[in-house]
Parts: sequence; C-alpha cells; structure tokens
Amino acid sequence: MAELRPVAKLGQGAEVEAQQRLADLQRTAATSVVDTLIDRFFEDFEDHEEAMQYLSELRQDMIENVGLFLMAAEPLPTPSPVAPRQDPEILFRKYQVNLLIDCSMDECARVIFESNPTTPHPNTSSAASRRRPTSAP
Repeated sequence: MAELRPVAKLGQGAEVEAQQRLADLQRTAATSVVDTLIDRFFEDFEDHEEAMQYLSELRQDMIENVGLFLMAAEPLPTPSPVAPRQDPEILFRKYQVNLLIDCSMDECARVIFESNPTTPHPNTSSAASRRRPTSAP
C-alpha cells in the first residue's frame, strides 16, 4: 500500500496539471473568439470613452465566464432534481443592454423598436410588467 501512495500523488498532480492546461486552452480560445466578435465594436465606438469602458468590461467578463457559453451550447439534458439547469435567458440577462439615441437634431420621424423595455416609455410598450421574478422574496 505504501508503494501506491507516491504513484497516486503523481496521478493527482498530472490531473491537476491537465485541468490547468485545459483551463488555459479554453481561456485562449475564448479570448480569440471574443476578440474577433467585439473588435468591430471597439472600432465603431472609439470616440466614446464610456462605451469603450463598457466594451472592455464586457470582453473581460465574457472571457472569464466562457463556461456559461459552453454550457449554453450543450444540448439540454433531461430534467434532474439533483442538478437543475438554469434557463439561458436568465444566465445571459447581464449581457443585455438598453440603447438610447438622441434624435433631437433629426428632421425625419423616429422609429423605435424595443423588444424588452426595462422602464415604461411613452413610445414603447412595457414588457417589464410581464416578466416573472426569478426568485421569491
């Protein structure tokens, strides 16, 4: 039994190293994918400091939470009381944004489309009242 202990420790060390290498590989792949998708927005908003700050934070958060995206890409398993899976809509809600545009200088009529308004606005209909709370108070 004493002879197996060093072998078991080597096996555990190799497993930890393999998990670290996999995490590094996932982070490298996530960085590449996120950069490819988000670089265009950095170019479009380079004159807007607050938008650039938001995009930088968004980029970092997406890379750090690559597991959410990998989990969402997997097919949903049959429901299990042991390991409930969260709804992807809830998981990705933090990535939703509201867009406000100043059209005061425009001479043409505005068209507003807001598929998920968060506050009532005279030009939109509110969906916030239809959203069910995710947890009971």
